[in-house]
Amino acid sequence: MNERNEPMNYTNFTIRLSESTGERFKAEVVNSPMGRMRVPEIVPYRFGIEPLLRKLEDPHTFGRLKWREMISLGEMLGEMLMPMRVRTMFYKTLEYLWSRDDKPDIRSGIRLLLEIDDPWLTTLPWEYAYLWEYRQVKKLRILKKTVAGLSRTQQDSASDWELSDRDGFLARDEHISIARHESFIGEQEEPKINGQLNVVFAFAEPDDVGENIDQTTAFLALRRALGMEPGSPGLQISDNINPWFVHKLTLDKLKALSGPSPRAVPLMRLQKVFEAHIPELHEEMRAEHERRSSEDQTSEDVSIRDLWSNRVEEIFEDYSSRGLTAMENPVHILDFSGHGGLIPKDLVDKKGKLRQLPKSSEEGAADGSSERNLNFERNLNFERNLHFERSMALQGQANPGQQGMLVLEDGKEKHQIVWADEVAEILRRSEQPVPLVVLNACQSGKRCGGSIFRHAGVAQALLEAGVPAVVGMQHNISDPAAIHFSMGFYNSLAHSQSLDEAVAAGRRKILSLEEDQNYLDWGVPVLYLRSKEGITFKQA
Repeated sequence: MNERNEPMNYTNFTIRLSESTGERFKAEVVNSPMGRMRVPEIVPYRFGIEPLLRKLEDPHTFGRLKWREMISLGEMLGEMLMPMRVRTMFYKTLEYLWSRDDKPDIRSGIRLLLEIDDPWLTTLPWEYAYLWEYRQVKKLRILKKTVAGLSRTQQDSASDWELSDRDGFLARDEHISIARHESFIGEQEEPKINGQLNVVFAFAEPDDVGENIDQTTAFLALRRALGMEPGSPGLQISDNINPWFVHKLTLDKLKALSGPSPRAVPLMRLQKVFEAHIPELHEEMRAEHERRSSEDQTSEDVSIRDLWSNRVEEIFEDYSSRGLTAMENPVHILDFSGHGGLIPKDLVDKKGKLRQLPKSSEEGAADGSSERNLNFERNLNFERNLHFERSMALQGQANPGQQGMLVLEDGKEKHQIVWADEVAEILRRSEQPVPLVVLNACQSGKRCGGSIFRHAGVAQALLEAGVPAVVGMQHNISDPAAIHFSMGFYNSLAHSQSLDEAVAAGRRKILSLEEDQNYLDWGVPVLYLRSKEGITFKQA
């Protein structure tokens, strides 16, 4: 991370994808330091990508992608996103930017801004685009920056430096941001902040739709990321970010958050209450450990996790009802964690209830991972619906029933489906517009390729309603990956970095997980922008 707290200087390289015929489409550079293309390139659709997409989006049904398959998927995406002339302009742009950059820490960045005018092309996970030769380009860049200051011995060893095959994934480079631009009339100016960033972390965990995010783990992880633990290496949270918490999010609570006087639980207060319970909690853990040891139950980790989870849950329950406090400033970032997806509207009745609840499943994922919507979305066949939608779009057909939604609570710890257009309308009517919405929910960043509604997905509906930027998840994401993404994301914002850099930091934090766990989830987050220049939260 940039330690000087100066946002990276991003230069746009805008690619437009349009006019699909089912077998081919057009790709062109419409804005870059090298100008624009006069004539678009005709790009054939790589139908061989479909089996790999099925594995990526639904590993439980089709099997988990192997590393070699992951690279093959990325190469096909890279070939379609950057055919020959587009790729040539991209490398010339890199060369131009690097020639201007005489600073030793490589401050220039490039934003691949995707303008996708064709519905089915939006369903492809462009964030996994891979360019094999970019590894060598990157290696030459690093050598150019470093060799000049090295001794002869060091230069000899530097010539042997090798980058791994992972470095061909563009989104894994901290100096490259991939963002999707949604064009609307009346683009917003950058948000101006007076004082701290008000970030509201809102959780919905109805007990009748399967697995929910482990908010105890999420709470403890955020404490570490935001410097709220004693001895934490992170920036002290009181410097830049003021975190708030909303437990058991209902439709009424969401409306209140967008009202003139938003109310939530100050996370600092929750932190103090939590810390006050730590001595008592440690004593309970010690007693429980002694009891289990005497009964030959040696699963200490399980008892600790259970005790911490139960105690934090008690604190959440207590303060969700009586700890609400009015905010002095409006909500700057609304972060939702829960269930989401794209489903046919006829699956839901007028009260927001699923007509048939998905069957519960006792078994975990085949690879042992804990996925956010493992029971809920898997049993509703969301991913299969998405493949069906993409096939319909390729054939020029459309399904008007597929709509984005979030799952909130009904006030009785049961689920309530809230459609994307309902959430968008609530935020549209907000007296104080929310500059950024983070949707930590599966498929919240997915657009329905076959829907007749251009903005059928949750993220797209929010952008259409006037939200300047949305970060969503384009398919299922595991709990550990979602939590690690939040840690990297908010730690970056706490250091006054731009939104592009925060998303990149979140991806890198996912990569810090064990290599054999969740190694594909770094590409799940999607950044959507209304503004072509990105967003930096600047002090007014």
